[in-house]
Amino acid sequence: MLLVNSRVNFDEAIGLLGRPLTTQALSHVLKRLQSDPCWNDIRRAIIAVADYLHNHPCPIDYQRRRTLDYTALLPEAAWRDICAAARIICTDTSLHLTQSHL
Repeated sequence: MLLVNSRVNFDEAIGLLGRPLTTQALSHVLKRLQSDPCWNDIRRAIIAVADYLHNHPCPIDYQRRRTLDYTALLPEAAWRDICAAARIICTDTSLHLTQSHL
């Protein structure tokens, strides 16, 4: 959403997200999206959501969401199994794609 109709570059977008993400990983995801046969529909949907959020307040209270306790929703062992099946390296609260995804 940050990149739609903006002059924000990859590094600025990553900084605004405050997440451990590299420019290379962001570029890779965008290239994968563009190569998807449904890319035109995906792009239209992203633009529509960005336009909506530009003209309306965000429906999600992120400040409140950050304070919620989600620890009981998914046992850690199940989380690790999901990550292993998806070939994703999982730490406490973040995900890092394995080299095979890049």
